[in-house]
Amino acid sequence: MSLSKFFNLEIMQGSAQEVTLFILKILYVFLIFVIGWYLANRLSKTIKNAMLRANIDKGIVSFINSASKTLFKIVVLLIILSTLGLDTSALTATLGVGAVAIGFAMKDSLSNVASGVLIIINKPFKISDYLKIDNLEGTVVKIEILFTTLVTSDNKEIIIPNSNLISKNIVNYNARQERRFSFYFLVGYDTNFEKAKSYLLELITSKDIAFKTPKPCVVIEEYRENHIKLALKLWCKPDDYKNLHTFVQESAKNLFDQKIFSLPFRNSVKS
Repeated sequence: MSLSKFFNLEIMQGSAQEVTLFILKILYVFLIFVIGWYLANRLSKTIKNAMLRANIDKGIVSFINSASKTLFKIVVLLIILSTLGLDTSALTATLGVGAVAIGFAMKDSLSNVASGVLIIINKPFKISDYLKIDNLEGTVVKIEILFTTLVTSDNKEIIIPNSNLISKNIVNYNARQERRFSFYFLVGYDTNFEKAKSYLLELITSKDIAFKTPKPCVVIEEYRENHIKLALKLWCKPDDYKNLHTFVQESAKNLFDQKIFSLPFRNSVKS
């Protein structure tokens, strides 16, 4: 065999080995990615379940789960970069140098993260609370690093940046153990007030939702030109408010049908 042929054969063998090693490395990296991603999700889920078993507040659980999942996946990516032969220490230093620029570019995201931490620490609301923010309202289902998710009564998701929640006025309907319920009836002047009052109080007692203390009451709220405005006032649990409103709304029609309330000249019932 000539010397040139020998060198050509050796080069081809070397190239084949390099291609084989490259393919094996790619497969190895892919394997690390799949297993690492799975373990990151699994580990964060394990931490979440442990916190739930420890009866830790669901808002804290949701936030830490979101943060831990992100952190574990960053670790997986760093391991992959290291496996590919990149100097992760140099990469970390480069990221440190660019942190200020990244901070400016991601100031909104960083603001959301900081706001999320404040929400977890100060607890202005928690999972399952019913909130109203400006013209948006719904039940809190998730508190994450960047966003908080509400679900409306018709099952729509509202995703709100955490920084917005810190800067907005929030009405939390579940912050207290009791909520004031007021329902207004517009009735004619010939309505027997004492009879109407007795029927309303009996109606509320039969439902067994209103608190006995303070006592429910029925009062004349206002005299108007064509009708009297009656008010049914009581206290109930926040979770019972909607059901109570529906019950009274539906019962109002029967009160007019039974002539317990007389109709005003123009309007019948208003809440």
